[in-house]
Amino acid sequence: MALKRYTLSVSSPEYWDKIHGALTVDSNEDGIPDRKITCTDSKSTSATRGTYELDETEAAEIAKHPHVKWIELSLKDNPDSFPKPVPTMPQRWASDVKAYRDLSSPNNPPTTVGALTAAELNRTNWAIPRVGVATAGQVWGSDVGSLAAIGINTDYTYDGRNVDIVIHDSGVLASHPEFLDENGVSRVKDIVLDAPYLIDPDWFDTYGYVYTKGDGSTGINTTNAISWWEDNNARSTAKALLPTINIPALYTADRAVGVGTTGSNSLTSGHGTGCAGMAAGKNFGLAFKSTIWNMPAISDAVGMDIETSYDLIKFFHQYKPVDPVLGIKRPTVVNGSWGYQAALPASGTASWQFKNNTGTIGLPINSSSDPVDVSDMIFGFNNQVLGAWRSWTSSARNNAVDTAGAELIAAGVIYVSAAGNNNQRIGTGLTDTHRLDSVSDNYFNAQDSRTEFGGVRTPCGSRDWMNPSGIGFNETTQYHPVINVGALDDFIESNGKERKATYSNSGPGIDIYAPADETLSAGMHNISAYRDFPRYDNSGFFDCAFSGTSAAAPVVAGLMALYAQRNPGTGVTEAKNWVTGFTTDGQPPTLRGQSGSTITGNDVLFDQYPDIDEANFWTGQFNQKTADGNGQVLISFIDVGSGISTELAGINEPTFIAPVNNATGVATEGLLLQSSAYVAIGDTTVSGTLKAVEFQLSRDVNFSSIDFQSTVNNVSLAQTTTGQLLGFTTYYGRVRHVSNADGQAFTGYYSNYSAGIVSFATLGNAPGVQTPFIVGPVNASTVGQRFGIVLTSSSYIAIDGEAVSGSLKAVEFEVSTDITFADPAQTVYTSVGSNETSLTQTINIGLAAATTFYVRLRHVSNADGSEGQSYTSPWSVVTSFETPDPFQARVGRLASVKTTLTKGVVEPTLLFESEDLLEVSISVANQNDFESTFSIGISSTPGFKSSDYIAYGINLDRGGTRLIEKVGIKPGDKIFVSSFDPNISFLTFATKIYDKISDVSAATHGRKESLTLSYNPPHPINSNIKILTAEEDSLITVHATNQNPDITAALSVGISSGGVPEFTDSDYIVFGLRLAPLQDLQFDNIALSNGQSLIVRGSKPNLTFVAHSIPQDPGPSGIGTNLNVNTSGIITAQAFAGDGSGLTGVTAVGSGVNVEDGGTIVGTAATINFGTNITATVNDGVALIEASDIVGVAQTANSLADGVSVSFATNADYAAVAGVATVATTANSATTADSATTAGTASQVDVNATINVNNNITAPKFVGDGSLLTNIVAAGGGVIVQDSGSAVGTAGTINFDAGIDVSPISAGIVTATIIEAPRSTLSGIASEAIVAGIATYATLAGLASQATNATFASNSSYSTLTGAADTAKNLYTEHENPFKPLPVTIGTKTAEHRYVGINSTLCVNIQGYESPYLRFEVGQTYRFENTSQQANYPIRMYYHHSGVTSVGIGTTNPSEMTQGVTVTGTYTEVAVTEETPEIFWYGAGVGTEKGSMGNSVQVFNPEMQRVAKVGEFKSTAGLKTCTYTQFYEGRATSWYLNTNLGVGNSDYVPGDRSHNVSSIEQVSTGVYTVNFADPMADTNYAVIGIASGTNAYPGGIVNLRISDRTVNNFTLRVYNGIPALEDLGELDICTFGGQDGEETYI
Repeated sequence: MALKRYTLSVSSPEYWDKIHGALTVDSNEDGIPDRKITCTDSKSTSATRGTYELDETEAAEIAKHPHVKWIELSLKDNPDSFPKPVPTMPQRWASDVKAYRDLSSPNNPPTTVGALTAAELNRTNWAIPRVGVATAGQVWGSDVGSLAAIGINTDYTYDGRNVDIVIHDSGVLASHPEFLDENGVSRVKDIVLDAPYLIDPDWFDTYGYVYTKGDGSTGINTTNAISWWEDNNARSTAKALLPTINIPALYTADRAVGVGTTGSNSLTSGHGTGCAGMAAGKNFGLAFKSTIWNMPAISDAVGMDIETSYDLIKFFHQYKPVDPVLGIKRPTVVNGSWGYQAALPASGTASWQFKNNTGTIGLPINSSSDPVDVSDMIFGFNNQVLGAWRSWTSSARNNAVDTAGAELIAAGVIYVSAAGNNNQRIGTGLTDTHRLDSVSDNYFNAQDSRTEFGGVRTPCGSRDWMNPSGIGFNETTQYHPVINVGALDDFIESNGKERKATYSNSGPGIDIYAPADETLSAGMHNISAYRDFPRYDNSGFFDCAFSGTSAAAPVVAGLMALYAQRNPGTGVTEAKNWVTGFTTDGQPPTLRGQSGSTITGNDVLFDQYPDIDEANFWTGQFNQKTADGNGQVLISFIDVGSGISTELAGINEPTFIAPVNNATGVATEGLLLQSSAYVAIGDTTVSGTLKAVEFQLSRDVNFSSIDFQSTVNNVSLAQTTTGQLLGFTTYYGRVRHVSNADGQAFTGYYSNYSAGIVSFATLGNAPGVQTPFIVGPVNASTVGQRFGIVLTSSSYIAIDGEAVSGSLKAVEFEVSTDITFADPAQTVYTSVGSNETSLTQTINIGLAAATTFYVRLRHVSNADGSEGQSYTSPWSVVTSFETPDPFQARVGRLASVKTTLTKGVVEPTLLFESEDLLEVSISVANQNDFESTFSIGISSTPGFKSSDYIAYGINLDRGGTRLIEKVGIKPGDKIFVSSFDPNISFLTFATKIYDKISDVSAATHGRKESLTLSYNPPHPINSNIKILTAEEDSLITVHATNQNPDITAALSVGISSGGVPEFTDSDYIVFGLRLAPLQDLQFDNIALSNGQSLIVRGSKPNLTFVAHSIPQDPGPSGIGTNLNVNTSGIITAQAFAGDGSGLTGVTAVGSGVNVEDGGTIVGTAATINFGTNITATVNDGVALIEASDIVGVAQTANSLADGVSVSFATNADYAAVAGVATVATTANSATTADSATTAGTASQVDVNATINVNNNITAPKFVGDGSLLTNIVAAGGGVIVQDSGSAVGTAGTINFDAGIDVSPISAGIVTATIIEAPRSTLSGIASEAIVAGIATYATLAGLASQATNATFASNSSYSTLTGAADTAKNLYTEHENPFKPLPVTIGTKTAEHRYVGINSTLCVNIQGYESPYLRFEVGQTYRFENTSQQANYPIRMYYHHSGVTSVGIGTTNPSEMTQGVTVTGTYTEVAVTEETPEIFWYGAGVGTEKGSMGNSVQVFNPEMQRVAKVGEFKSTAGLKTCTYTQFYEGRATSWYLNTNLGVGNSDYVPGDRSHNVSSIEQVSTGVYTVNFADPMADTNYAVIGIASGTNAYPGGIVNLRISDRTVNNFTLRVYNGIPALEDLGELDICTFGGQDGEETYI
């Protein structure tokens, strides 16, 4: 009988040893099998449980033992034998909320603010609970009819986050509470006004085109947003080549989404707001965390057309950036609750086609009857057009709109459409007999021009022709990519059946139905049709009763957003197939399972008249109109508990690689099983990371019994069998992979078992040791660290068993940088000869970074087998691994990481591995818009374990941060981080580095010990436990983390003079401190001397302690790289490097004297004094020094006794304590050191020490006497240069050019004086420019008579206008009276001229510059001095560089600017005032001879910038459009807007809905006086108005009569259609004219 793994529990811990011992030895205990049982898991954390390999009979026998409490199959080894846990789903609201299914009295919500109660907070609609169940009875039970609100809460798995939902409608009120996140920020964005910032943020940030909206989010200026869409130059370079799209002139935030936070808006409809609420409202929508993008184009206030709106949505989808969380672009789901209508009036004759027959029919049609004909179809239509008799859903009748829609779908946009509200049968596909049904549109007279309809009818029978439900239709495959949605009614029939809404279109062209009728959604406070129910959370806003397929479509759009959240890389077809439950071949499966819909037939959905050949089929209101009459339709549905399964999710079937199929002679022990790689469909982000590789071996091809099965959650692709297989036996093998539930579905997957079951046969072998293989590091991998790398061997296998070949003697690894292992010098680790028997060995040294290492392995047996000899296996196959690149920084920022779904969320991820002893800080930042948690751990061993946490499950608010400081880590210590959600960033930086201590000392610090308390040893609760003993004086930090999610734990910390036995109650530094669940605590700066211990204690299990240390003594100062050396002694070294500017007494190269020895230069000096016995001679500037050959006795008063003979004293440095130095070449002295060959590492440097080293001393700066230094090259070369007695620098060579006189050298000083050159033709030094300095290169200066302020103009002439003329030729002026002179000459244009090649070849030069740009200031007069050429080329000012192009001012069209301009025979003067234009041009004439000779003048004129003073308006083509007067007279001088605000018979004082109207006073019935706020200038004004009356006769249409005009008011009379005077109901009125002559500001 096959062995299986069973877990048992003894009845009490005291029986554990007895039962466990009896099982694991061959005992005679009653009720215990009479054989040695293998224990596979002793469960050391439990005092009562263990797992053993037993057969069924043995398990049944053990169950009867009196000390065995229970025995069952092992859960982890037999997971399929037990139910799998189901995660607890979060609930939508904190408590039950009211869900409304009927909004008519008495079931409706309160309609007044006074009636509101807290029960209305977070109320919702019936769509939310209905979509979560397959049938209505699961929520509403047996209730029928119009149902009252119920209290309910809903579970959810998905919330739509990271998905963009576009509301393609009338506009969305962004400030409505339904769209605010938990921080009060609106989730509504506008494609026109906000998408540019999403796509091109740097452009707007760089130029400051951003502002902060009322809710705190960032917006961009409307003008800049629209320019971005329309102008390639108004974008960043990276986006400049993207397409441009023209935006309507009316497009503003106020008209599109409203402004501010209080609901202010100019939207003309609340339809789009209702749709947004149904799709993504926080209470009303399924996707309540999605981002809502507004695209107004239907009944909108911005003037957008459908074609352009399609293009805008496509652009947005294509060019949005990659989402940092998803790693791909966010999916786009569009809701389109709109369509095109065609209509008929109640009279006339209509042309038709029905079932391929054609004809005409008279209107109206008064009844319907069998047999069926076109009259039944038309009579059954539900009218949706105001003023028409019947209407139907039809085509766009516009090729551009259809094509743009098809392009939108092709781009990958998921589009959801409303089926329409005409009670119309909608077909689909080429085989539909009603595909060409059509009727002439006599109401709009807009027929379909396609051949099928001959330009005389519009389609009504098939969605193939319709827009938007038919966009993207593929005639070849007959596939519709758009999801077309019908409406469900809120009413439940008496038989418990639901039904479609009376108005909803139906038929084969409807993909799915969703809750719609009388749903509650977001409304508008300022539009009566959407102002139904005030809100409890903000009574200034309203919800509305929302119905129609317009309400059904956004329910499905929200559902699709959930699918897209789960599968963000979805395509259009895949998304639709999911919601309609279709397989990839387009065929509906018999059972849909985890799709977005359920099949509902007429058993639960009322289908009144299913026969298409009956008239009632066409006219009835509750007919599904299915193709086969079975009434089966799809209802929107999501199974929250099961998540979303997609065809792109799952795991590819693995392959069983080893042993190969039909292998023979396979080993019976330690058999290597190998699988192909794990491949998650859609990557691990979608389908989850690898959880387990599950091998099975069996002697039965059907695997009815299992001989070997992988241990639970073993993720190794290469595993070895445990136990021994039978010899000469055929086995079968298979493998499957299992994923974690960490993909976007939060669901684990099982792959299929490998195909083609592998079989192999075992065989006995000669004695010996089987060749092992290297398990870790994985071959050709890059390890995550350089320290503590773990080598792992496969199991030891003695051929024919240990009884024959001997037990394990040694596991021998070798690691080398030499792949041949031939060079012992390259071996970095070996355990050969050490008799190490551990299968896992650790390389305790740090390996070189970015290096490839090679590993080999062999096993050695003892000579204790029956063969009596030791065996050594062959070397294993050589594997390799590579170490990571080194961290560049040693202090400051070290590393950072941001968690993702596959990095740091499931398991901790490595943040940093240290290469030094450091003190670091770790920062955490939550970049999500919701709360999350984080954990941090420090590991000193390979891998990571739960006791390594120093912070676990710590809460972090949205935007929250946390800084953990003073963490000591040594070389090889690793920081691991993790978070519950992605998008949490971690950064570590070093605050200290301990690089002055030995490696041995460093190894005693850093992360030391960690432990997690449990009920059992070795770390039981309520016991004093030693966590660390100091090996030298140390500062200790200990972290305590309560990993319990719901239990408070008490902790204590103390210091012992020794270990636990020496610890007393008085040694506690913290006792009984309470630590809340999932909280952490840090104690730092705990000082321990060598041998003292840190003691910890806790009251609950799962309390973790981690300790780390740093040295108390940071190490000797030496001459460290970061330290100063201050001494009054002497520092001597082979060479100094660094800044020597602080040295004194230095004699530098360049003093002019070279010192040679035997013809070889030995140095330089300013002064050389030669004493006795030395002869110095100088010839031709060369000094020859001669001396006697032998020095017999050298005396040094400081170091040697008088008369003592020194044989070799040439290198005897200062030797105060050297005694007698016979050979003093190495007698260096440090005063306080007995022997100091080098002071580089001296423990202390005395302030009087002399430091002598043979190597270099490098420092940023040297301070002190540098007179003993050699080879010093000083800045400039050693010669001081002075200016008027002040030093300006040094130089090796000074060359004085023309115009400068140099005096002879006197006392080492020369004096340079200026030779004045009156009227120098090359400027030189002009006589008037005595204080001008030197203008070496001022060859173009001309005459610089007034350059009193020009200091040095090396690249330009002196400017009479400026101090130093800059090289950009921008003449920034300083004020000067009575005028600022501008010397003018006439020259010839060069290639640098702005207008080269245009008009004249000549140019106007100013101050020697070729036609420079000029900048003038208001209040200054500028004189263009042109004495010699003014007669031929008079300087004039123009409005255009040509001097010809005119600019309209009032009724004139001047081309020359004469305002403030004076032209004389020798000069032209411009007086700049506030009336001077901001830009004009200077020149000397017009035409090819004199035109375009100058350049532009810019005037800094704040007054002109504040007020636009306009003379004439022109189009972009330059055509004159109107003068200032025409423009002014064309504006409205007063206006008043009232939308049913109740004027009636009462006086009304307009507010912000009027201009220049102070009040409207009623004189009598229908007679009103309209008063102006500001009187008119005259009575020549026109009045235009539209109004409705209070009696609504007929239809509320009235006529207005204006009389009695005065400058203060006029009289308004209101006549109805009788005609008779009638009171006003609504009024919109404006005046034009009456204020001519008043200044206007534009």
